[in-house]
Amino acid sequence: YLPDVISWNETSKEPLFWGESGRMKIHKALDLMRRYPRTHIVHCRWGMNTTDFSEPFIDFIRQEVEEGRLENPASWWKGKFSFA
Repeated sequence: YLPDVISWNETSKEPLFWGESGRMKIHKALDLMRRYPRTHIVHCRWGMNTTDFSEPFIDFIRQEVEEGRLENPASWWKGKFSFA
């Protein structure tokens, strides 16, 4: 993936901030969380109702956990996901 905006930790070489503008699929959001569990990920999209993304995203995560394909994110996700 290529972010629209990124800020790197020079020591660990991991992103501190990952900015996405426009459309982002829930699969990509979860993949970014898995790859960069300590990163602040921001999804920015004009006129977006956050529930249009967050509700299906939360449902997808719950389904992945229930079906055993994902460990509960509360145990490994230390980052932040926000909307702008």
